[in-house]
Amino acid sequence: MAGSAEADIYYVSSSWGQTHGFIKAGYTIYLAYWHLEQVLEEVKKSNIRGRGGGGFPAGRKWESVRNAPGEPKYVIVNCDEGDPGAFMNRALMEGNPHSVLEGLTIGAYAIGSHEGFIYVRAEYPLAVENVGIAIRQ
Repeated sequence: MAGSAEADIYYVSSSWGQTHGFIKAGYTIYLAYWHLEQVLEEVKKSNIRGRGGGGFPAGRKWESVRNAPGEPKYVIVNCDEGDPGAFMNRALMEGNPHSVLEGLTIGAYAIGSHEGFIYVRAEYPLAVENVGIAIRQ
């Protein structure tokens, strides 16, 4: 972090199963130090790419949404798994849904959004259940 001599880094995704992990060990630390522009720049520098078939850089996508006219802005997590044999989203939602919430939260902050939506296929009842539990936590 710029201007910081030392920083403790916590990952929400490492807190799976801990009800206190999401807020206490996650974003309150970052949001106290990082402005949304800094978050967006870090994502752009990292070259993180979307999980969709196009592999589009997340930072560029988020920046275009942030700069687009109109309010409110929303983050939509599409876990449809429309490609035959694709189960990466399902595995993530069933095994560690907090990481999905982590991405949604970071994305929402970076684009200036206050709301997000997650689409989960009804054919994946464990994913639906685990995402619901993670949201309630």
